[in-house]
Amino acid sequence: MYHRRYNILQVLISILAVWFVISPAQARTARYVARLPEVGEAGAIRGYDTHTHRTLWSLRNAMVLSSAWSHDRHCFALVWLDDIHWKNGRRLTIWYTGHMPRTYVGLPDPMEQYQDKNSTFNTDYIIDIVWSPDNRALLMRTTGSGGAYSTGFGILWYINIYRYRARLLVKRCVAGAEWVSPTKVAYTFVIPGGVPRPGYMFEEHDRTIRINPQY
Repeated sequence: MYHRRYNILQVLISILAVWFVISPAQARTARYVARLPEVGEAGAIRGYDTHTHRTLWSLRNAMVLSSAWSHDRHCFALVWLDDIHWKNGRRLTIWYTGHMPRTYVGLPDPMEQYQDKNSTFNTDYIIDIVWSPDNRALLMRTTGSGGAYSTGFGILWYINIYRYRARLLVKRCVAGAEWVSPTKVAYTFVIPGGVPRPGYMFEEHDRTIRINPQY
């Protein structure tokens, strides 16, 4: 019994030893990070390389509206307002590893001009942004005022970064979306088409849609 307990103890010690060796490597900070204020607050933003301890890029007086890293953390998308010149509208900054960030004034056409007939779902608020697997496009869910933002449902846009053009993919209550491949998107929408209220029972439906990357 003593030897058996001793062997079990040895195994546990070995497992813990391996865990302590591997864990720091697995849990180490991502190489590229963005230091930014909370959503809705203004301040300085900077992209930072944790390996070289260098600032790669920076923005001043930026009010963060939404942001997202690519899956490999080599690309970063940021929607923001200039806190001083806020009347100039929203800006979308795209950063790729090894390049300086590029900032566009206004969301890509036709997003800024898009208005739903009852203003339930438009582009007033950005719910989330998702990078494509090849880092060439974005999915963006947007919604309007009037209680739509609080539900977490929105309409779904596809953005071609290189052409800086947008296309409305789904004009209904989209609960979530993800990339299946660089040319295929899976999304979940709810029925009915109106805005579900808190506690309201609704049905969820899953769909996929093909995307033309040349758009």
